[in-house]
Amino acid sequence: MYELALLADKKNAGVAKILPLFSSYLTEECFAHSLVGKLGLIGDHADIQVGQDLLTAFAKKYVLSDAQKAIKKFQFPFVYRAKEVSLRKYFAMKLSYANMMVNKVIKFDLRYFKDALVDTVIPLNYAYFHYQQTMSKYFNFKKIRFHKIEKLETVFQ
Repeated sequence: MYELALLADKKNAGVAKILPLFSSYLTEECFAHSLVGKLGLIGDHADIQVGQDLLTAFAKKYVLSDAQKAIKKFQFPFVYRAKEVSLRKYFAMKLSYANMMVNKVIKFDLRYFKDALVDTVIPLNYAYFHYQQTMSKYFNFKKIRFHKIEKLETVFQ
């Protein structure tokens, strides 16, 4: 999230802005495909602290599609469930992505999102896309969406 967010200086009274590329990723992929309005955030403590406020501010401006308005159980404004995954950055630096222990820990962390019944998972840092294969295999895409790095690349072109 720090790579994607521009924090305004003190002259602007601390107003934070999201880069246009990341905002289009949120609107075109994450918000638009949400079926119940519950979003999961993956990050360490610092990512979640900054990212949740930025996403909340951005989500207030989002206009629901007609299909989303028709869903009775849709929650707006969006509801967030955040999971701190502080070990992931260590895994990316020190261990193999295919390490069995790494995959077990990741699946254990992702169980939280299944229990919370979120429909879209948003990583708050590029480093979490290293685990996209494990994450996308773990989720049933009809119920929980995790948009892999390919979606980011199409938006960023």
